[in-house]
Amino acid sequence: MVKKFLDERAVSYEVRRVGVDAAASAAFQARGWRLPPVVEIGGDVVEGYDPERLESLLESAGPGG
Repeated sequence: MVKKFLDERAVSYEVRRVGVDAAASAAFQARGWRLPPVVEIGGDVVEGYDPERLESLLESAGPGG
């Protein structure tokens, strides 16, 4: 759902699969995140799928995210 949301808005992103990538998993745990997916926009973090919050952060970030 998050990927579709970002794709529809032509936002570039990097996918890191915590289930298969040990480094991604370690970084995920070190930051104290609990719920994938995690989207970081301008230093703000959204855990899980929260389209209203994502939209708000994208608007605040302006062009290029």
